[in-house]
Amino acid sequence: MPDRSQGSAHPGDRARKQVPTRVDDPLAARPSHDGASTGNPRSDGTTRAAAAEQWATLAPLIAGRKSVRKCTAETGKFDTWGRLTPTLPTVPSAVHPYDANAWTTIIVCDFDPSRKNSADPLAQQAAEAAVAAEARQLVEWVGECGGTAVVDVSTRGGRHVYIPLSSPLRKEHIEPLLRLLATRLRTLDIQPMLGPRHGCITAPGSPCRGGGYRQLVDLTVVEARDRLARRTAPPDLVARLCDRLRHQLAFDDPAHTVDPDIGRRPTPATTDPNATVAHPIRAPLPTWIAPFLAHGTVPAHRTRADRTWTPSEARLAVLEHHASRGWSLVDVRATQPDPLWAAFWSGYERRDAGRRLALDWDRALSYAEHRTAATARKSATPVQEREYLHTGGIGGARWKLAAARKWILVCGEFAGPQRWSALLVVTALAYGLSLDEDRRTVAAGGRWLSLAAGLLSEDTVWSVLRRLRSIPGSPIELVESWSGPLHTGDRYRFVTPILDGREVEPSEWESYAARIDPVDGVWKQIGWQAWWVHEALRWLVIPGETITRSDLALAARVSVATVDRAVAILAEHGLVDVGHGWVSITGRPPRAVPFLADIADDEREAKLARHRRERATFYEFWDIVSESFTAREIRGYTSIGEVDHYTPAYMAATGWRGPPEIDERDEDADADAIVLLTAVFGELVVIEERTTARA
Repeated sequence: MPDRSQGSAHPGDRARKQVPTRVDDPLAARPSHDGASTGNPRSDGTTRAAAAEQWATLAPLIAGRKSVRKCTAETGKFDTWGRLTPTLPTVPSAVHPYDANAWTTIIVCDFDPSRKNSADPLAQQAAEAAVAAEARQLVEWVGECGGTAVVDVSTRGGRHVYIPLSSPLRKEHIEPLLRLLATRLRTLDIQPMLGPRHGCITAPGSPCRGGGYRQLVDLTVVEARDRLARRTAPPDLVARLCDRLRHQLAFDDPAHTVDPDIGRRPTPATTDPNATVAHPIRAPLPTWIAPFLAHGTVPAHRTRADRTWTPSEARLAVLEHHASRGWSLVDVRATQPDPLWAAFWSGYERRDAGRRLALDWDRALSYAEHRTAATARKSATPVQEREYLHTGGIGGARWKLAAARKWILVCGEFAGPQRWSALLVVTALAYGLSLDEDRRTVAAGGRWLSLAAGLLSEDTVWSVLRRLRSIPGSPIELVESWSGPLHTGDRYRFVTPILDGREVEPSEWESYAARIDPVDGVWKQIGWQAWWVHEALRWLVIPGETITRSDLALAARVSVATVDRAVAILAEHGLVDVGHGWVSITGRPPRAVPFLADIADDEREAKLARHRRERATFYEFWDIVSESFTAREIRGYTSIGEVDHYTPAYMAATGWRGPPEIDERDEDADADAIVLLTAVFGELVVIEERTTARA
């Protein structure tokens, strides 16, 4: 054990108990609260040297910037700035976990006993014990998910847990994990990590506001340095922790949990037994569920902690799958006599079976609500509310758009950049369909579609439309051509696409992912393939979760090479986080990319102004012509309808017939030519053959 010797009190500071360099007992170095002079570590040479070593070694590894915020005695706040140096500061100093671009390579969790708001020494001692217990719990969770952590403690009992990451992440990526931790750890303060610009945290070795220094817990300086420098955490550590907190904690056996009211009679859960999720899914149940329900065969699934499922976890997964599909607790209880559920109900053969089932159902229903929450959020916009009312919901415009997208990707008629152009055009047409009164057809010109398709060029839009009209089985059908008097463009409608004699039907997630919105012009600056991959990614995962590149390519129906190129572009603009083989969305909107939104807005305004000028000029000319002349009076004017109507009558009236028959006489062509010349010129042409003598 390190030396626990005490030194004299520092002038102007309250005396505190000595805090060792390495703390094994969470309460062994608890400071004194009665004001008695117990020695101040700031005046002890060994302790100050240990603090200086910890600060010089670990603070640069935690800091995201080269500056620190210092605490002033007058305000008690970190409201002055200084430069980060290896020298131990003389006042409490905090480093920024985020860099200037709001990226971080470490997650800092601040456990504060003062959040208990008690001045009673015994209560404060209990608060410090709670801080130590919750910090240990977090370290255990991190270890189960493959990560490492470094812990330090202040003289007041507050603790910081530093979790190094293998690759930089943004606040949007980390926030879901922080929110989940805050709901389970009562002494945790997540604010330092929620402010990328101003958030800060005191590092190991820093002086404390009440005297003394922050010291490492259960680690030496060398061990802590190795953990922070090597960053051996798995790339998807945040996703694993989120899954651990959302899912695996729900699988904990209630028999092993501490019930604060254990002396009372157990009461059933408070959830309404008839409650169901707001937006149930329609996917079939996994194939492993039937054997488990009937025979108790636990599937060979593994948790994030790389352990096999237990029967308890399988039962909860069964309940979650049924809850996601609209089942209620009443529906589940009704299966008790069913022999196909015999093995499932054998797991509830206990005295408190009713309460156990109610608790399990509460957890399953809560997680099912989380899984289906994306559907509820996406159906909350006004356009999509109208879509559910008038077009049959998921079988309406979104289903049509998803089917059109799938057909474009699998038909093989569109390659290279034209594939993205076709996807953009059908997306713009679907948006126009949602705005049309009858919601069955859409009358839109190429200029309007170019704006709705993310500022795609008009020539490209017209080229794609011609191509879609010409391919058999296309999802787009021309209803009528543009109307000059009505000032409307070509009218189209979506039809069920056909490929190889079969109807093309999208999957459920593809229908949900087909947003009926115009494409933001920012994507023209970022890249169309990046737009399409981002469209798939934002529906496959939520911030904090990951997906492999091969799975993303399979879902987006593109090659892995295309995904690699798109992900590289998206990562460059901070729209995704990437690691070795995995991708995760950050939640950052594309319009948050600096300068790109301004460029897109300027281009849109310029294009819109040009379109207005062109339309005004054309229709001004068209109105003059249509008011002054009839179609037959315009010189050289004709229409395809007139050609079809008048051509047969004209041919019949003029006695039109085919070319003259060829007289196939077997005569010498030269003799015929001589006869013709003689008849015309009245002379005889004599052809003499001359021979040239050769030397």
